[in-house]
Amino acid sequence: MAERNREELIDLNEGTVDDFLSIEGISVRAAEAIVAFREQHGGFRMMEELERLPQLSADGFLILQDAVQLTAGEERYATRRLEKPDLTTEPGGRGM
Repeated sequence: MAERNREELIDLNEGTVDDFLSIEGISVRAAEAIVAFREQHGGFRMMEELERLPQLSADGFLILQDAVQLTAGEERYATRRLEKPDLTTEPGGRGM
């Protein structure tokens, strides 16, 4: 199987069942499992999460490595910084 160029890669967090079925060697069960996992877990964060899908064989995992990409939007997985409370104005702060 020829490797796809970057524009042809299917995004794990955007692809549909039909998109994944367009990849030679990927079964209906595997394509449905990818979409179901994404919906249950809020998306893929790492390619290695595909290994958690029992419907996807080791060969299927290798096939997907050349056919998919993972581009998580910054807003989707951005870590939220905890704001330090302003002790001069917060109730119970030292400055009051």
